[in-house]
Amino acid sequence: MIKTIANPKWELVTDTFQEPTTCKELSKLLTPATPTGNEESIISLSWKKKQFYQKENVLLFLAYAEKKLVEMSAIDKNHFEVVLRMMRLYREIDDYEAAYQLAQNKEIISFIQTSLHFSKWDTLTKTVALSYLVTKYRVLPLEEFDYQIFHRVKLDTEWIKSLDSLLTHEELFSFYLWYVKMFGNQMMKEEMDDYLMGITVYLTNHFVDLFTEKTALEYSQWVHQFSELPINKAIIHIHRALCAHFIELLGIDPTEKLDDYNVEIIELLSNADTAFLERYYETIGKLISYIPFYEKFSTRLQLRYFENLMLSFIGFEDGKAELIQNCIIPQLVSDFGTFMNYLFQHKKIRLIESILCDWLTVDDHQYLNQVYEMDVLYTTFGKG
Repeated sequence: MIKTIANPKWELVTDTFQEPTTCKELSKLLTPATPTGNEESIISLSWKKKQFYQKENVLLFLAYAEKKLVEMSAIDKNHFEVVLRMMRLYREIDDYEAAYQLAQNKEIISFIQTSLHFSKWDTLTKTVALSYLVTKYRVLPLEEFDYQIFHRVKLDTEWIKSLDSLLTHEELFSFYLWYVKMFGNQMMKEEMDDYLMGITVYLTNHFVDLFTEKTALEYSQWVHQFSELPINKAIIHIHRALCAHFIELLGIDPTEKLDDYNVEIIELLSNADTAFLERYYETIGKLISYIPFYEKFSTRLQLRYFENLMLSFIGFEDGKAELIQNCIIPQLVSDFGTFMNYLFQHKKIRLIESILCDWLTVDDHQYLNQVYEMDVLYTTFGKG
């Protein structure tokens, strides 16, 4: 823990410094502003944020926070928020031991133990639990108590974006990958399938949040390690595809031969049985139709992947081909405007005709006609 106290650089977090009298005020002083506004404001706030996270500055703010937190009431409703923010800052500078010690000293662990007796957890409790887990596994082996916590909150993360000052997708993703490496051999097959597919959903839903070179390289290493284990081959191909695309978009020069997104997805469809396709049809549909990356990244790869994958099901037997097609159609209908705009832009007339004439049902047409002038599209591209 920190022994000396110096004055933090308050100009990095506020224009006018005032001594905080509540935990809420203290929490604000530990969080730099998000860069917004005009160009000049964004540049200024971005610089302040970068300076704030320099290790020497983080240590000064943490030293001040430790001193002030002692003076404030532990029953303040924002008390845990300050503790969680401090834990996040310790993790930011890779001092996991200090973060874990803080969790012990500030009753974080006892709070979670008590919470396990309740059937429902609110967002704060989930945040406390995950903050504790992503800290402890870096310091000590997990215990039975920790497994109970994890099974209450694993892959339940849709709310994190609003709390990224306390917990980040990057550190959660690292924990999820580590958990498979450590305990995957203790899972039942179906449990392992669900967990690995859960990671797939998590990655595709939060691709932008995880879109860094550090995360991509960590994911690549993990994929190549777990690909050697006796795991469902269809899931291996899914993660190889995602990893390949991740690295390709970032322009990273891989240390090993790079897998190809399109080839891996076709291998997925070849290896997956109908039960697997039915169980995970929504996730597989997103991967085949390329929706996870559609509006987030603008590259020429999109057109090649999309066109090839949309037609890849043709080579399979009728029953499987129909099932694969049914995986895609919900994505196609829900994001119809996105698909059409992209295909019009690249003059993919044959594919537009195929979608309109061969893919959409009468019910799909009626639904889409409420939003788009489908009759005009059918007359122009659907041969009447």
